[in-house]
Amino acid sequence: KQWYQRRVRVRSICPEATIKVLETPDCPNAEERVVQIECLHDNIYAIFSQLLPQIFDGLQKSGFEKVTEPEVCLLFSGGTMGSIIGKGGSVINNLRLTTGAFIKAFPNKLQNCDERVLLVRGESDKVTSCISEIYANVE
Repeated sequence: KQWYQRRVRVRSICPEATIKVLETPDCPNAEERVVQIECLHDNIYAIFSQLLPQIFDGLQKSGFEKVTEPEVCLLFSGGTMGSIIGKGGSVINNLRLTTGAFIKAFPNKLQNCDERVLLVRGESDKVTSCISEIYANVE
């Protein structure tokens, strides 16, 4: 079950991107991994369109049958999360309609920091479109 050690081939799309896959220190055998990506906004769609299918395929081949579709948790500051949600939920609801992805903004901040979690789940292309739209609007 070491799918996370597979090489993700995104360097051909974005040679200047920095991509690190980190284990969760408290749970090294957990399904969850932290993928830290540093790149320009213009490269987000291209990177995630390759990254998500590779990760999902790796999970399926490694015996994680209960995972039925890609799921990504993104971290945003409290203020940024407010702009993603929008007044009365207008922005997040529009994202749901236009991308078809399931999106959930968790209300509580992470312990000892100002960041909140935004969960995005669905078919790879829907998740990728959603993430790209989010970053286009918050940048």
